Amino acid sequence: MWNFPDIEAKHDFVDDKWACFAHNSNRIALTRDKEAILWDVEADKVLLELALGDRGCGYTNNRSLFSPSDDQMLSDGILWDLRSGKQIHRFDKFNKHISGTFNPYSPEIIINSEG
Repeated sequence: MWNFPDIEAKHDFVDDKWACFAHNSNRIALTRDKEAILWDVEADKVLLELALGDRGCGYTNNRSLFSPSDDQMLSDGILWDLRSGKQIHRFDKFNKHISGTFNPYSPEIIINSEG
């Protein structure tokens, strides 16, 4: 992660395969092999570690994503409550690659299948 306008390196997320900024806060959703991480940019530290383990669906291109209100995260087919750190729901796996995405305008998650 780089700081602008100084073009200064701020943090190196070496073990992470995907990073996504929150919509309304200074947090980042990070994706690792069997883990989703909630990172605080200002404090430069981990706020929450969500262990997917065997609960996840095993998507090949898993990406942790924030809900439009930033209070939930979808990762590897699991919907998490970021306030409590608890699993809300585990969705069925409909394809091999990506677990889905949030509708930015209403409380819906879109999960695609490989027809």
